[in-house]
Amino acid sequence: NNRVVQWKNNTSPTAPAENTTFNASGTGTSFSYPTGIAIDASTPGTSGCGNGPCVWIADTGNNRVVACQTNSLASCVALGTGSYNGSALAVPTGIAATKVGTGCASTSYCIYVTDSFNNRIVKFIAGSGSATYSTTIGSAGYGNGSFESPTGVVTDSSGNVWVADSMNNRVQEFTVASGYAWALTIGGGGVCVSGTCTLN
Repeated sequence: NNRVVQWKNNTSPTAPAENTTFNASGTGTSFSYPTGIAIDASTPGTSGCGNGPCVWIADTGNNRVVACQTNSLASCVALGTGSYNGSALAVPTGIAATKVGTGCASTSYCIYVTDSFNNRIVKFIAGSGSATYSTTIGSAGYGNGSFESPTGVVTDSSGNVWVADSMNNRVQEFTVASGYAWALTIGGGGVCVSGTCTLN
């Protein structure tokens, strides 16, 4: 349906009610096959995301990320139309928001996006009403630290980045303390958690 639907369960946790539906335009067109979503917990403000709280949406078919303030869902900004380390976003799918990591602070968030068709993670720093490009993690390939169509990303309490490296059938960890150097592989014939290395 090319939209985001917000549900609330304050009335009945087993039967949440639809609260609102939005199909934000960002900078021109409506959502096209949105696949990933993250929510930050920043202090409400008046000058856009970074002063949120904000909903961050991987707008996959439009090759961009759209950020909408939760207290003003019609007020959205789009990222992705620029060049990030030589390439614009191509089929972004997963997204994560955290305050823990290099460049993150009490007033800003680190936003990580799985840039699937560019085989990398793109990091933005959001704060003071805007989001700016910071760095990229990984490149195309099969060795440790490389990706083939990554689709999901999360961060842990230390700010380390974990990536679902889909076509390589594995999960990889990158540590924030080492400048996002590769640290661990689960599946794909790499280091395993318990006995087996099979992911598909």
